[in-house]
Amino acid sequence: MLRAHRDSFRAALNGGAEHWDALTTRWMGALVLVLCAGLASVLLTIVPPTASGPWGWEVAGVIIAFRVAAAAWLVAGTGPVPKRRSYAIALAGIAGLCTLQFLASDEAFFHDLLLIDLLYVAAVHTPRCTAFAVALAIGGMVPSLLRGGPETVTVAEWGAEAILWSLVAGLVAVYVARVRAQRADLRRAGRQAEALARVDVLTGLGNRRFFDEILEREIDLARRYETPVSVVVGDLDGFKGVNDRHGHAAGDEVLRRVAACLDDAVRRPDACFRWGGDEFAVVLPHTSAVQAELVAARIRGAVAREVHDPGDTPVGLTLGLAELEPGQDADALLAEADRALLAAKPKRATPRRPAWRFVRAAAPGAWRR
Repeated sequence: MLRAHRDSFRAALNGGAEHWDALTTRWMGALVLVLCAGLASVLLTIVPPTASGPWGWEVAGVIIAFRVAAAAWLVAGTGPVPKRRSYAIALAGIAGLCTLQFLASDEAFFHDLLLIDLLYVAAVHTPRCTAFAVALAIGGMVPSLLRGGPETVTVAEWGAEAILWSLVAGLVAVYVARVRAQRADLRRAGRQAEALARVDVLTGLGNRRFFDEILEREIDLARRYETPVSVVVGDLDGFKGVNDRHGHAAGDEVLRRVAACLDDAVRRPDACFRWGGDEFAVVLPHTSAVQAELVAARIRGAVAREVHDPGDTPVGLTLGLAELEPGQDADALLAEADRALLAAKPKRATPRRPAWRFVRAAAPGAWRR
């Protein structure tokens, strides 16, 4: 348990918002519970809870014991605290202090401890929850006021204290809500920036960085569950000629169309990537080399049908594939697929109209037109 708490502290100090929230809820809540329990115990020796009878000591003992037990429960746990439970504990603590105020004489000031509980609620929970807790604290003073009789000074003092509670707790709740909103905006912006960092702007496919992450993840899963995983890599035939003859805008449009063909053929957006330049890659989990060949044929056929340059010349796509073998890592798997691609690459300088007959290249896992 100590190790778990140490890890939580480290995660919070390293900027983990969710870890910081959990740490704040647990340790701040435990501190508030224990602090009020200690102060209430001291006050009980000064103003005994016997205004309504000697049984007030038993009730006071239960209230103090509840706060200590709740604090121990918060400290013993790890991870996020259910908001409803922490809120219920806070409300029970407020009700307990109001009860102690009622059980003691009119000179008691247990109600002064209520502000500590209210500040905790405002710091952890929503403004609506804070408003209800303030209302509970104010309402909890009414029985003591009724018992003491209509003393103007006492009522005025307690009214001023109720206003103070409302203002302080309200300000803290509004400030915390604003901070949470700003943090949520920052997290959202961070997730968007992280997502954009993994996307190729031109084609909308994943970029090389995302490809490396997905490939490592799929290899780990394949090893864990002993399932196949294959990689298909490819590049366009004569793409430099498209740029030279028709301009880079036409070349960009060709790349976008090829990306759309990959996306439609594979039907897994997170599996298709622009590897760089006119190179593309596809990660196929749960797919053997034989199955990957079918996918490669489907991709190549779609490109042959759908992608033409401005001169209506079909754009060729050469593919190489490899299946993960025992002992291989991501670099070795990728190198094997790249070797298959090089072996299958056309040797001609200009592209020709692709045939509808596909032949396996000499290198294992290689395909070409």
